[in-house]
Amino acid sequence: MKRLMERALLLAVYAFFTTQASASGEQQFAEFSKCPLLNGESIVDCRIGYRTFGKLNADRSNAILFPSWFVGTSEDFVGFGYIGPGQFADSDRYFIIAVDAFSNGVSSSPSNSTTQSGRAFPDIRIEDMVDAQYRLLTDVLHIQHLHAVIGISMGGMQALQWAVRYPDFMDNAVSVIGTPVQTSYDLLLWNAQLQAINSFADHDYEATVHLIAALDNLVTYTPQYIVRNIPVSDYQAYINGAVASIRQYGLQNRVPQLRAMIRHDISSDYGGSMQKAADRLQARLLIVVSPQDHMVTPQPSKEFSQMAGAAFHELPGDCGHIAVACEKDELTRIVSEFLGGGD
Repeated sequence: MKRLMERALLLAVYAFFTTQASASGEQQFAEFSKCPLLNGESIVDCRIGYRTFGKLNADRSNAILFPSWFVGTSEDFVGFGYIGPGQFADSDRYFIIAVDAFSNGVSSSPSNSTTQSGRAFPDIRIEDMVDAQYRLLTDVLHIQHLHAVIGISMGGMQALQWAVRYPDFMDNAVSVIGTPVQTSYDLLLWNAQLQAINSFADHDYEATVHLIAALDNLVTYTPQYIVRNIPVSDYQAYINGAVASIRQYGLQNRVPQLRAMIRHDISSDYGGSMQKAADRLQARLLIVVSPQDHMVTPQPSKEFSQMAGAAFHELPGDCGHIAVACEKDELTRIVSEFLGGGD
């Protein structure tokens, strides 16, 4: 009994210093010899990047997991103002754990792996990202339950996968401009990007970067938003900025994330029945979409919210996928009220 008490005390002290020392948003890494994947392969010398913000309360009930979006990083959350006091992820109220998804250039990725670089990097699934995050929470941060998992875009896909894969691990789940499954229109986009990179990048990298920048921006915003905000005289500067952003991230890291999104379907473990997936839910669920989103089709999220009896909101402006920025104040209000409603 004495040894058990000593071990419990040591774990409590370790968890306290881990969370307190890392509460200001510095980049941190969890290291594992390997991370098993659903396809039977593993990411070797597996590394998971994360940052924490705020303080874990005494009963450890205010932790929120915030996974990164497509080609995004935990640092982006801060740069774009999504984490902070009173923000979408409110660090005054909650202990925020911002996690870098596999293949984002921070966590294990084709660009930084010493043993599986480039095309040797294994295929991953959204489920693999979620399983690694579960391991980070339980084995490294010693968190056994979350107040919420919240996510935007591909992060919203991860939040929905969390809700059905580990249904009793969180009290709330929030998916913003995510989806439970890809539509044929979404598959057109993701496969076009994937095929462009695989077919042309080795022959003309710069031309492929320009092509991906164009494909991204065609669907990130609506035509109305582009025409209203980007005069023809500013077009070249606008596209140059888009190209610079793609070049900074690189193309090779996009490929595993594209493949993961193409395969994303939270009903795949339940015979393809989205109703059975919805029946798995134990957490309160909030789904937020943009009706004019051309990057992630909102219809599957709307239908899933009805099956699950979830809270559902639409961001009505014409910014499209980037409504999360154009209407960030409204989004923050909606999420804050929802998360507070479970207290």
